[in-house]
Amino acid sequence: MKDKFDREHIRQHNRMLILSRIRRSGTTTRTDIGDMTGLSPATVTTITAELMASGLLKEEPDRISVCTKGRPRLTLSLMKDAAFVVCGAITFNQLNLYLCGFDGSVYDQRQVQFNSFKTTSADLTPILLDQLRDLLQANHVDRSRLGEINISIQGVIGEKEGAVLWSPALADGHFKLAPVIEEAFGVPCRLANDTNMITEALHWVDPARYNGTFAVILLHQGVGMGLFIDNELYSGQTGTAAEFGHSIHIPEGDRCRCGKRGCLEAYLGDYAILREASGAGGTAEEEEFYGQSNAFNRLIEKAMAGDGPARAAFEKAGKALGIGIGRVISLFDPGRIVLTGPTMRAYPLMETSLREGFSETMASNLDTLLELEVLHWSPDLIRQGMIAQSLARVDETLSFNVKQL
Repeated sequence: MKDKFDREHIRQHNRMLILSRIRRSGTTTRTDIGDMTGLSPATVTTITAELMASGLLKEEPDRISVCTKGRPRLTLSLMKDAAFVVCGAITFNQLNLYLCGFDGSVYDQRQVQFNSFKTTSADLTPILLDQLRDLLQANHVDRSRLGEINISIQGVIGEKEGAVLWSPALADGHFKLAPVIEEAFGVPCRLANDTNMITEALHWVDPARYNGTFAVILLHQGVGMGLFIDNELYSGQTGTAAEFGHSIHIPEGDRCRCGKRGCLEAYLGDYAILREASGAGGTAEEEEFYGQSNAFNRLIEKAMAGDGPARAAFEKAGKALGIGIGRVISLFDPGRIVLTGPTMRAYPLMETSLREGFSETMASNLDTLLELEVLHWSPDLIRQGMIAQSLARVDETLSFNVKQL
């Protein structure tokens, strides 16, 4: 029995591997699958036949080779409607929902604006449920083909219990969201931190570059971190790990949006930098400066033009970021740290003090092999990470149910 279980486990793993490779390529041949996965031609032929018989793959002549002499090559691609997932992102003042096919393409989407300072979980939850129903009904998606609903949100997430513990996107916190969605739609619902999804996206898009142990730090109105350890996204025992922005930088220091004092975010968030440049002081109400993207962009321009208080604010933020990076290096020894987010437009203003900060923090030259990368910001990364994660879980379920020919 154990040998049979081991063989089936290996076969399931190979099915998932092939599905993942085809999704990444879009369209490919059996020969290319073998080259990408290292599987033998016989194994590839057998498994792809099983996947086609199960309605997960389709085969068609290659468009280019059809126009040439000889027998056209046959290519494989995923059946878009074999299964669906819905991915959503709750961010400051905005809800986005995406209906995605089995191949990872976006079928349809919804966007809702709301006021994060006034909207509570009790306000947003029925809006979210209504939008989910409308999205599925408008596209005639039967719930039997819906594999998962995946919702990312800014803030602290209790992944194991499906709860939002705290989020700057809502006026309250500590409420269970995933169980409510599961009860309404009868499918698994996962909650995820937005920066974790960015980290997942980078590993999915370019695994050769973003692999092993690496960290992604997102700087915007809030500050988050995603952490990969030995090629696995790390979220800790309860799903709240890597809360970089809400680790303490200075005890009893500046006010943070989370309600505490001295968090790194209280020195790195856009609102914190605006507050520092204004001379209002670190105990000033952060809501006056939170969500002021236009004001932040103007502050960058002033600093670039040589304005003293503006430059000093960015230099102070850079120093805090460098100290935080030094701690991450000491704790996890990552090969790469990626800095991204809208705030990184100001990186040239922060770089010198940042490097001073993490050099002062290091107990030894642990940073000598570190690659520090500034990545152009795109909010699409959050969506890409959610799609990749959700469809990997759907692949696992469908691969288990594929019958051998």
